[in-house]
Order: sequence, then C-alpha cells, then structure tokens
Amino acid sequence: MSTDAPDDDAPSREEIADTWRWRQNGASWIASLSRPSGDAATVNRWMADTVAGLLDDFAPLARVRTAMLLADDGPRHLPWGPDEPYAQFRARLLDAIKEHPLPVTYVKLGLDVRVWVRTKDSPDRPQLAWLSYPGIELGVHLDDSAWVEFELDNTLFSAFTYPDMEPNPLYPPNQPLLEAALRRLRARATDPLDRAGELPGTYEFGFSPDRDDY
Repeated sequence: MSTDAPDDDAPSREEIADTWRWRQNGASWIASLSRPSGDAATVNRWMADTVAGLLDDFAPLARVRTAMLLADDGPRHLPWGPDEPYAQFRARLLDAIKEHPLPVTYVKLGLDVRVWVRTKDSPDRPQLAWLSYPGIELGVHLDDSAWVEFELDNTLFSAFTYPDMEPNPLYPPNQPLLEAALRRLRARATDPLDRAGELPGTYEFGFSPDRDDY
C-alpha cells in the first residue's frame, strides 16, 4: 500500500465500496462538554474554539467540507469553495462563528475522511486517500448542556461488515486512525464517550476486532 499521505488540499477520490457499505444510523460517538455562559460574543468564541479544537482532534483523519451554523436568525451554510485553500476555508468558518451577531447553538460539519480505500483509479491496491462520503459528520450542540456527536454512516471501519459478517481487509489500517481521533475527543470530554447507532462491534474508541462482538 502506498504510504504517501495526501495533503489537506488534495481532491477526494472515487471509492470502491466492496468490503464496506453505507449504513444509515451506523454508529456515533457522543462527548459531553462543559457548557459556556455569557453573552453572544462569549458563547461564539467558545463555539469557534471548540470547533477549531475538534478539527485538530480529528486531523489527519478528517477535514471539513461543508458547515451549517444555526442561531435564532436561522441557518447559515458555508461550503468549501472551488480552488479555495483548505486553511482559508477553515479560517473563514471560524471567523463566521465568532462574528455571528446571535449565539450559535449548533454547528454541523460535513466531513471528508483520509482513509485507506480502494479507488476507481487504484482498484487492486488500497490507497491512503481523501474520501467524500455521505453521513460522516461532527455536530456541536449547545442548549441546556453542551455536547459533540461524531456520526459515521458506513461500515468502512468495522472489522466485519454487516450483515454478511465477512472480514473487512480495510479494518487493520483504518481502525487506528479512528481510534486516535476518538481518544483525542475523549480527552476533551467531561465523561467517557457515549455511543449510539445500529452497527454492532462498537466500543468507546471505534470498532472491536473480535468477531464475537458482532
């Protein structure tokens, strides 16, 4: 397998989903956070700092592709512009949160992931590549409490695909990438990570290698 890691500005590749698949309500990990207090400027600085920290937690596994900010004046959508450097888009997103006139109570980040996957231009050998795939999201929620949810609507990281239970050859290189990100998320949380979703085999830091857990 090629070990050349694509940089943050590299284009996404077209995946071959043969040993894995899309799975609605697949798995999610939820981190409780300490809730901020104060005026809109204080809350939005907290939200921007939290988003920046989460993007650091999930690097190099993930980058943000689209963002939605929600406040009492409605949603604001921020897509990554064509030919816009990723670092510029990330900075633009954080500025939009900090400068919003009302408290931002929810930020939804649509993510690309940098994973080992077989692609249409490398069908016989997995490549470390950016993948744009539906249902991979980070959400920061703020109401009476504060929490983060990482959603994964596919079986790419599972050791055994569901429902056919066949071993997934992409599990060994990809699970450590997921585990590292979730461990950094856990370090930010006030409690152990909660889990939700319909996929078997999940634990606090990803997916188990034990077939009996599936």
